[in-house]
Amino acid sequence: MLTYMKHANNTMSALALILAVLAVLFAVSVTNTPCAHAASGSCSVGDDENFSGNITFDSGTSFSYTLDHAITTARTIVLPDAQVLTGSLLTGTTTNTLGVVLVGADAAVLVADSSAAGGVAWATPVPTTGASFVDKTADQTVNNSTTLVSDLHLTFSVAANKNYAVWGVLLVDSGGTPDIKVQWLLPASGVADGAVQNTTGTSPLSQFRESTAAVLQGQGAGTPVGLFFTGSIVNAGTPGIAVIQWAQNIAEVSDTKLLEGSWLAFRELN
Repeated sequence: MLTYMKHANNTMSALALILAVLAVLFAVSVTNTPCAHAASGSCSVGDDENFSGNITFDSGTSFSYTLDHAITTARTIVLPDAQVLTGSLLTGTTTNTLGVVLVGADAAVLVADSSAAGGVAWATPVPTTGASFVDKTADQTVNNSTTLVSDLHLTFSVAANKNYAVWGVLLVDSGGTPDIKVQWLLPASGVADGAVQNTTGTSPLSQFRESTAAVLQGQGAGTPVGLFFTGSIVNAGTPGIAVIQWAQNIAEVSDTKLLEGSWLAFRELN
């Protein structure tokens, strides 16, 4: 009887040991192996495991994941085969698929681009050039001459195949007999078209061009008057200088002056 009980106890001990080993093996088998590192379909806790923290993908790894926040259709995010830098953007590449647009160069701007995978692309911004101003820093005088002279200050360079907006004020001191005439001097390929008028309204609105001088009435020596002008310059294939020219309209032994404080503004349009 004692022998039988001893044998039974040994059997029970062996059985308990076997069960303990099986329990350990079972526990190991159900350990939550991160699904990102598991073979397809082998995640022990299912294919919708939630992760926190960082997940690293080795080179050559294919990957995708489904967004499950209030969506009705599976969504796929395709990460680029490059380092994702600070400033990169997440964009839609195809229906229900997201991709990454890597950060652009310094000062680049994001523009719509239908040829790009994400519909947007980085581009160099188009510079917007403000107006430039030229001041007349000293008086200039013409006496007893109708020969046009180039103003010593009111001039600027024009490039080939460029258009410019121009405007400004000419401060004129001239007698009522000689008056003043003004026009543009441009490169051979340049054409100017605009208008000029004095502030008193005693002279009609006149064309301000490169081919024909506009005549404006003087108000008498010692009585300056402002001439307002505006227009455009279209320059074709010859670069050069644009300059305002002026002279007396009728020669008289008296001073016709273009005064300090006159100014010219210009802006490139294309």
